[in-house]
Amino acid sequence: MCTLSGHESTVWGITFDKTGTRLASCSDDNTVKIWQEFNNKQGDSFVSDFQWKCVCTLSGYHTRTIYDVDWCKQSGMLATCSGDESIHIFQEGNNEEFISTCCTNCAHAGDVNAVRWNPDGSNTLASAGDDNVVKLWKYIPN
Repeated sequence: MCTLSGHESTVWGITFDKTGTRLASCSDDNTVKIWQEFNNKQGDSFVSDFQWKCVCTLSGYHTRTIYDVDWCKQSGMLATCSGDESIHIFQEGNNEEFISTCCTNCAHAGDVNAVRWNPDGSNTLASAGDDNVVKLWKYIPN
């Protein structure tokens, strides 16, 4: 269908938002990119090839490879994890920008390899790390 190019190194994780029209990707280049689908409508029919464009880049939050990203389907928050042993939570603000609302440093004793939101909407997050541990976290907004 299409190829999304924009990261400067290995892409480790991807996740769709609840509508399926946005995608977040994370990379060895220490960034998260938010991609938006744009439908090309011509007359009364849609052209078969959709365009995806990078509408936001999150950088400066992690100091090492970002291994995973997950988009919470209920709240719209993004969670990221990294080789810097941290987990970040981002909330969408205005104009397709994302604001860091929480950071847990030393979340694991080593690289944090995976994060997943619980699909039940309870703001529970699971993480997995090089320390051979799976941790469950409860995000409590301010």
